[in-house]
Amino acid sequence: MSIDANSLDAMVSAMGWLLGLSSALVAGSIFGFTSWWASALRAPSLAVLLGRGVLAFFAIGLLTFGLAAIAIAIEAMAGYPFGPSSGGTVLLAYVTGMRLATFELAVSAVMLTQHSERTDATLSRLLATLTSAFTVVSWYLTTALAFIVAIVMLNMSAFMMGWIPT
Repeated sequence: MSIDANSLDAMVSAMGWLLGLSSALVAGSIFGFTSWWASALRAPSLAVLLGRGVLAFFAIGLLTFGLAAIAIAIEAMAGYPFGPSSGGTVLLAYVTGMRLATFELAVSAVMLTQHSERTDATLSRLLATLTSAFTVVSWYLTTALAFIVAIVMLNMSAFMMGWIPT
């Protein structure tokens, strides 16, 4: 038994939508919970702060996976309309994940700074400094990735306009 390309595209699209939507919805719930948790914490311990951060980054990874699966499903459903640039929409999922990670790093840096000022703990101060440095690095990497996505999107547009021969 052989499967033709259209049936395979339909299966990939269905699996992408199922995995993508379920992952994105679960991740959104978890990330919403961690955001609420960050606002509801009053004088938390360092272990609680680290646990909240780990849970938030798990949610961001799951959300990025879900958005990438949806991007693949859309392209498979549309018959890979962007030619050699097909797969470029997955980069948008990565940019979204990087933006959320930068946001979470900033929230974690502020919470760790508040903890270090409240407890005068050296470990908290070190973690706050490292998290702040990672926030800056993440912001620059996100900016570079956004530039790459812009170039890929221009290539996809040029292919759609017929400027790039097939």
